[in-house]
Amino acid sequence: MGAVLVDNRFRIDIERAKGLAIFLVVLGHVVARTPPDDGGYQLVDAYMALKRAIYFFHMPFFMYLSGYVAFLSGAARTPLAAVPDLARKRFVRLLLPFFAMGLLVLVAKLLAAQVVAVDNVPGSFLGGLRDLFWTTANSPALFIWYLAVLFMLSVLTPLGLWLVRGQALVLTAVALALFFVPLPERLFLDRLAVFWVFFLLGGLAAETRGRWEALLDRYYIPVLGLFLLAVGVCLNMNVPSRMALLICGALSIPALHGLVRHTALPILATLGAWSFAIYLFNVPAIGLAKALLLKVTDWGGWKFGVVAPTLLMVGLLVPVAIWFVWNRFQYLRRSRATN
Repeated sequence: MGAVLVDNRFRIDIERAKGLAIFLVVLGHVVARTPPDDGGYQLVDAYMALKRAIYFFHMPFFMYLSGYVAFLSGAARTPLAAVPDLARKRFVRLLLPFFAMGLLVLVAKLLAAQVVAVDNVPGSFLGGLRDLFWTTANSPALFIWYLAVLFMLSVLTPLGLWLVRGQALVLTAVALALFFVPLPERLFLDRLAVFWVFFLLGGLAAETRGRWEALLDRYYIPVLGLFLLAVGVCLNMNVPSRMALLICGALSIPALHGLVRHTALPILATLGAWSFAIYLFNVPAIGLAKALLLKVTDWGGWKFGVVAPTLLMVGLLVPVAIWFVWNRFQYLRRSRATN
């Protein structure tokens, strides 16, 4: 089944792909840092292996989708004179939520740690601020790194294309070289270096989408098999993490994009439509649910088989509810203001 082109910016296959990607993100957040005791049931061990596999490819795939949309909408080829306006719009869309959520999580962790178990609690408010905005590898809200990196890529890409005279393939080669450069873990520069190439691969796919989609439709099944094989090899052969990310991330692009073009699950498009809200609020929702749960029981052993799916559903549904209530409140407030 082919993709449905709704307009120049919205693609149903991309929406399904976003839904799949955000599902994988939330699945990987069920256990934040320290897993519970397995108790001999192997449920936790199986989940941790699955999580490790997911982290080989889910964010490269997400960045590919972001690049695809940026190029499809024309934003990635914004003229040089219009880049400041683009930066302003991207600041409002991406960095304001990053700042707001980061500060909210920082304060909430410091307060909640007084009464419940909390992951990755900063030593102090000032130390947490430093980690949030400067020493970002230790951020108390590391889960929102994508917003900051996407802002930087959204502005950097038009500038880079201007420097290479609009040659996206040349800029992709530059980004691939940058992938292997160990930039410092400051201001998310290390993540920018890693993920820019996947963003630009999305751009190349968008700008050659006729030929690209024909290849996806013809070869996605064997590529899907190759992708799964690569994930298995990287999982079991101790492949260096950055090389595993490059191999599995690159293979996930045609494998998963092709898969969603031929998988008409309505839930994927629904999750894709709510992906921004889910991304922002899934970790706080899971963290709060887990903290309350650990006040009354543990979640190791056989209990993990019940608790983990519950936390997954919390991470998917509670953000949607929060976003729905917020939008409803804003709508009612605007209605009163105009009456």
